[in-house]
Amino acid sequence: MTKQQLKGLAHLSMLQFTDEQYKVLEGEFESIIAFLSELKNTKPSTEDLDTTVTSVTLNDLREDIVRPSLPIELSLLNAPQKKGRYFVVPQVVE
Repeated sequence: MTKQQLKGLAHLSMLQFTDEQYKVLEGEFESIIAFLSELKNTKPSTEDLDTTVTSVTLNDLREDIVRPSLPIELSLLNAPQKKGRYFVVPQVVE
């Protein structure tokens, strides 16, 4: 990755670097890109994998125990905006 490409990436990320830091980043990015290229060209073997293996079993789940929750007044105490018993948040879906 060239210094110019790094400057563009830094600008998009709103970061500022010194010339010395750009030199270090050039080397680091080249190493990262080379490693990713090596991974891309390597096909891992999946022949020995058990297709029924999962990381979560039903025995791993905790019991569903009803506990008292935080009172509404206390939960709204530091809310930037509130309306009655509810948080006011920006509309995301039209």
